Amino acid sequence: MLIWLAATAGAWADSPPPPKDVWTGKGQGRLYGYGGQSNTKAANAAVDMAYIDDQWTHTFHFGALYGENDGIISANRWDVGWQSNYNLTTDLYTYGALRYLHDRLNGFQYQASRAIGLRYAFIKTDATKLSAQIGVGYRNGRPEELGKCRRGGQYPDTGTGNQ
Repeated sequence: MLIWLAATAGAWADSPPPPKDVWTGKGQGRLYGYGGQSNTKAANAAVDMAYIDDQWTHTFHFGALYGENDGIISANRWDVGWQSNYNLTTDLYTYGALRYLHDRLNGFQYQASRAIGLRYAFIKTDATKLSAQIGVGYRNGRPEELGKCRRGGQYPDTGTGNQ
């Protein structure tokens, strides 16, 4: 394992810088289904993209997750985010970020946040990186309204009439 880490660390150090003035990104997705003693379904997807020009770096993220086992939903969420960085110097940049989260199982109908701040890189070498950031932000969300189901438990009010 140490040999593999040493080999990959050398490959990362030799990698070219990211391209400028063009969107780059990566994505992933997975579907899973199983039938037998229990019926299981799962899906997830993610997309991460970035755009770099002279002073600006823009990043975008989208992610989704769903899971179900024997008709019981165990995961149902998606989120999206955007961050823009502006380089003031080679070691200092300012940033602004937006994020939205919709998770059917976390007690909120949605959560949204906005943030701004500064980040400073104290050490930037191939072997060592040390930076710190400070910022302010605001997050708001809409709590789920809970109701009673027939068995006396609580459920999120999904508006589907499954009471």
